Amino acid sequence: ASGGSTLVEGSYVEHTAQRIDVFSYGETPFEAERVRRAVFDALKALQREVSAGVLIHWCDPAGGYANIRDPDTKWPINFQSFQAFHAETAAV
Repeated sequence: ASGGSTLVEGSYVEHTAQRIDVFSYGETPFEAERVRRAVFDALKALQREVSAGVLIHWCDPAGGYANIRDPDTKWPINFQSFQAFHAETAAV
């Protein structure tokens, strides 16, 4: 989780929109991009799905992505943020 504002802040709705930062590692920049794209496709496909007992309404990209290098391992990383709108209570 990476913070940010929510769509329902200050309301009584038991849902929230959480921003999530994803770091996709690969042995090469190409491999890091392949991992990022797989994550992108999987998160974009989440539409009103119960996952781990929580109803997820949607998960969309929150901007573009960046190519960076891990400062310790020097491995290529593709970084991208997403925003997920989900219930705050367990799905029944």
